[in-house]
Amino acid sequence: MTCSRACLGRLRPTGRACIGRRGALPPTLSAPCDPVCPPGHQRPAGRQRGFTLLELVMAIVILGVLGAFALPGLIDTGSQARVAQVNSTAGAVATAVSIAASKCVVTAGCNVRNWSLPMRGPDRKIGTMFNGYPTGQSRLPSYFGIRDWVDVKGVSIHEINTSITQFRVDTAPDPMNCMVIYHEVVNFGEQPSVTKLTSGC
Repeated sequence: MTCSRACLGRLRPTGRACIGRRGALPPTLSAPCDPVCPPGHQRPAGRQRGFTLLELVMAIVILGVLGAFALPGLIDTGSQARVAQVNSTAGAVATAVSIAASKCVVTAGCNVRNWSLPMRGPDRKIGTMFNGYPTGQSRLPSYFGIRDWVDVKGVSIHEINTSITQFRVDTAPDPMNCMVIYHEVVNFGEQPSVTKLTSGC
């Protein structure tokens, strides 16, 4: 390594001379130098190299390829969440049906006739069952509807008629095909149906 004559004993050998107000000090082979330049001198800054156009293009291409694979996954994640919401709602409805039917058998004689005696339901409301189960439409104080027994989040509840209630996931692209449908019992001794639609999620 070289060290300037003026920096001898002061400048660490770096292969570059010290730059000062009087220009570059001439390099020479000499004894080891000190790590600092004398006052008024400094080492010249090394050359800074940026990215080439080819490197930038390659980076953009790689990010594009990664995005092409990642974006469908993100979209599919939203769809999976809505399908999970449908499955969760269907489970909540089925559980509510079982609870309501069991309570009706124990307290209102639903196992021996197609109508029940008045019974106390959720929130201490009074109503009756039809064929041992909640109807598709809440008509209290006459009949309990399935919506009286279900507490679900993330869906909107639509009572289509006296027999059918829909639990729609309104954030889905097609809510009419992303929902749970409850259909009340038609005949005594049968069970209500709980149907899941997920093709529009």
